[in-house]
Amino acid sequence: MWTDEVDEILTGDLVAALACVTAAGGAVSAPVCPLGLHDRDQGRVGFTTSRGCGRKLDRIAADNKVALAFHTRTHGGTDRPGFVLAQGEASVDTTTASLARVAAQAPLYLGPLATGWFWDRWLRAYYQDRVVVWIQVRRVTVRAADGTLRPVIGEPLTEASPPVQRPPRNGTGPRVDARRAGRRVAEQPNRLLTYRDADGYPAVVPVDVLAAESDGLTLRPDWPLPSGGRRAGLLAHGFGPQVVGLAQRQYTGWLGCDDHVVRDAPHTTRKLSLPPNRRLSLLVNGLVARRGTTAGKTPASMAVTGGARP
Repeated sequence: MWTDEVDEILTGDLVAALACVTAAGGAVSAPVCPLGLHDRDQGRVGFTTSRGCGRKLDRIAADNKVALAFHTRTHGGTDRPGFVLAQGEASVDTTTASLARVAAQAPLYLGPLATGWFWDRWLRAYYQDRVVVWIQVRRVTVRAADGTLRPVIGEPLTEASPPVQRPPRNGTGPRVDARRAGRRVAEQPNRLLTYRDADGYPAVVPVDVLAAESDGLTLRPDWPLPSGGRRAGLLAHGFGPQVVGLAQRQYTGWLGCDDHVVRDAPHTTRKLSLPPNRRLSLLVNGLVARRGTTAGKTPASMAVTGGARP
């Protein structure tokens, strides 16, 4: 499916961005830990997540066309440049073999697991109530450091541009403070714009913030975007070694591209910050996973995607 250079990036990256389609016809992305989970001969890449963090699983259950963007070498195991986007269909796996693979590979990327009387109980939902998401890859798109497109691996890119979408009922303008959003996005080292392409798969493009005004953000993408208006997601995030200490902000909104000007109007925002302290981060992760599992949202997602407890 892919070259040795791509395989090195899939093996080495500490964090990737999962892009999913939204119910409104847009797309959003969120950081995930791939842990080197991929099978070259089977043409699949993967990542792991807690069932307590069920929003990703809910989106996959609704539409399993996803993309995994390998966009940063920060704190990873390789410095090979380039941007790799793997698009395909996602499925949830809770088999013993896949979970054992996660247990074996996680310490190589995230450090040793926290154990002991307290941690075994506090992190049960985070460590043990976990799934693997496999993406059966249909296409691998590789971009050089300057944004130049390399030969596409797998199914060719569609030549059609995504259709212009109908504007939201409440208008296309910002619904959150756009100036503040621009500052928050620009603060983070990784900034990704996500939208739904013509073939239904999410597309992901790194961007810079050129200006932030009351009526929206002016963005500079690393390569050209399709013209017209559509729903889109904006992710800004950063993280430390072994993902200890992270900050992420996710926005949904309206994207407009006309006359080579790219404008984004944020409508909703979500944020997550964890301190650069391993124990404090584990306390927060355990709390989030326990709350999500107790809320009972993820079992429905598992049923739809065919997952089952081992």
